[in-house]
Amino acid sequence: MSETASKSLLADLFRYLGRSLEYPDTSWLDREYLDGFINLLLELDWQPALDEMQGLPAIPANLLEWLQIEHTRLFINGVPATVAPPYGSVYRRGEGMLNGRSTEKTREFYRQHGFDLASPKVLADYLPLELEFLALLLEEERLEAVEEFLSVHFRPWFTTFADRVRQGAQLPFYRILVDLTDFFTKEEEEHGH
Repeated sequence: MSETASKSLLADLFRYLGRSLEYPDTSWLDREYLDGFINLLLELDWQPALDEMQGLPAIPANLLEWLQIEHTRLFINGVPATVAPPYGSVYRRGEGMLNGRSTEKTREFYRQHGFDLASPKVLADYLPLELEFLALLLEEERLEAVEEFLSVHFRPWFTTFADRVRQGAQLPFYRILVDLTDFFTKEEEEHGH
């Protein structure tokens, strides 16, 4: 595989993972999506994750509803507390809240690299947006910017977020998603491809 094709594939993976961390709905969560998820695990030879996913049919038939419940509990409004809000500023030292200083620093990094968000109300450090941004940088072959973004804006908080998801997830789907995101962002950071 050429280096350009490899970057394009990684950009597609970042988009796929970002979409996967959005609230589940029928506009994207369908049989084709789930088949792609299983195929990715097969390609990586992640047998334990495949085994966990095979267990999903044991839960009630409406997988979409179960994933919506799990997504809400993990990322939006869990009781007694949200398990893992998908915003970097929540995990940054000295911030611990939404829309902290690091949110604006992330937005500024986007702007420095020619991108901006459609609305100032959108929080720049939202995990799916960060993955989309990485995909855009990869498509433009801006590898230094990718590495800088990962080391300065993404990795410092993602590890804590991922640990919370791993500990708090009741279904394997989100645990596997953070493992995949961790794997591919470490790969990019460590190897620059």
